[in-house]
Amino acid sequence: MPQRKMHWFEKFHWCITSDNYLVLGGRDAQQNEQLVKRYLRPGDAYLHADVHGAASCILRAKRRRKPGPNGPGTGPTE
Repeated sequence: MPQRKMHWFEKFHWCITSDNYLVLGGRDAQQNEQLVKRYLRPGDAYLHADVHGAASCILRAKRRRKPGPNGPGTGPTE
């Protein structure tokens, strides 16, 4: 039986909210840094507790799709 392909975010702590948002959290200081510098986009929410060793978390904003040639929702993402 073939294994399913892992998503890029599965190396982090992650979950999908009931409103279908992706939440990412770093497992260690290196991943916290990577989340902020590489994956934080404009419109995302950055969450961090003021406690030593706390994970950096990102609530990914939903990306709007530009209308494509075949109608709304068929174009590339922003």
